[in-house]
Amino acid sequence: MSSALELRNLSKSFGTAPIFKEVSFAVEHGKIAAIVGPSGQGKTTLLRLIAGFDQPTAGEIYMEGSLVSNTEMCVNPEKRGIGFVPQDGALFPHLTVAQNVAFGLRRGAKQRVDEMLRLVGLEGFGSRRPDAISGGQMQRVALARALAPEPRMLLMDEPFSALDAAMRIEVRDEVHSILRKTGTTTVMVTHDQAEAMSIADHVIVMLDGGIAQTGSPRNIYDNPASVQVAAFVGEANFVHGVASNGEISNVFGRSRYAGANGNVIVMFRPEHLRLVSDGVRGRVETTTYYGHDAAVGVRFENGERVTVRIDTSAMPAVGETVSVECVGSPVVFAEEADGSASRLGGRA
Repeated sequence: MSSALELRNLSKSFGTAPIFKEVSFAVEHGKIAAIVGPSGQGKTTLLRLIAGFDQPTAGEIYMEGSLVSNTEMCVNPEKRGIGFVPQDGALFPHLTVAQNVAFGLRRGAKQRVDEMLRLVGLEGFGSRRPDAISGGQMQRVALARALAPEPRMLLMDEPFSALDAAMRIEVRDEVHSILRKTGTTTVMVTHDQAEAMSIADHVIVMLDGGIAQTGSPRNIYDNPASVQVAAFVGEANFVHGVASNGEISNVFGRSRYAGANGNVIVMFRPEHLRLVSDGVRGRVETTTYYGHDAAVGVRFENGERVTVRIDTSAMPAVGETVSVECVGSPVVFAEEADGSASRLGGRA
């Protein structure tokens, strides 16, 4: 059975300026895929190509196994069966909530509109206008409008970025639940790693004008393909090490390693480190309180710095000397000849 969506070596340039190149991935039926990366990677441009709003410079796009776009042809957006939720929801301010949801449906679609409003938890809001509902409710109306025609696929461009932090999490969880109920194949663009990791089945990381890694959220977090991916997806600590004769030596001591000999960068997540009474000694440089836990930045005597996540009941003071122990398995990267990994290794 063919994938719901497949991109093959897709590239896009504006004039002589490349936006991204040779992007390839597939999305299975009923799954949620998140395209994540910093600003300027072409994530929204990629979404526009999938929607049919623009045409690729090179490569092909397939839906349900059928070619919908390449350099010579482009199936119109309305013929692709795609629902689109833009960043700001883009509701029509002069229409009621029900009229917004009904937009694009055939006449006599009241039953479908009522069904969609129940689905997104806005039953009874149909007569209100967008300026009479909250930002989170507006995003749910935008979702209902996109789902009303029963699209083959849903595209979402930074759908929660305009919401405040508390509402963002609430609406994100609600939308996730709705998409699971409907089984709608979804491709979402976001620059928020936590958002991508929490909502998606499949994550596509875009860095440096191309795809750096694809996979499940857990695989990308636990087994990043590069130092750059490790640094972008979640918090990461990097320390220098040397691999020799089946072992790695670094600031935390020695451990077994089956890779090649040479200089390496060793990556630990903050949750893999803890403060103990007898470990590698260092000075507390920063403390950041998050309520549920805290982050402590520790500088070791060799100049390297790590961040440790701890319980807030045992927060040390800035300037205090503490001991750090590693309790997790590190991920190891070969140190690059141009020194780029070494520079990243100094970041906390």
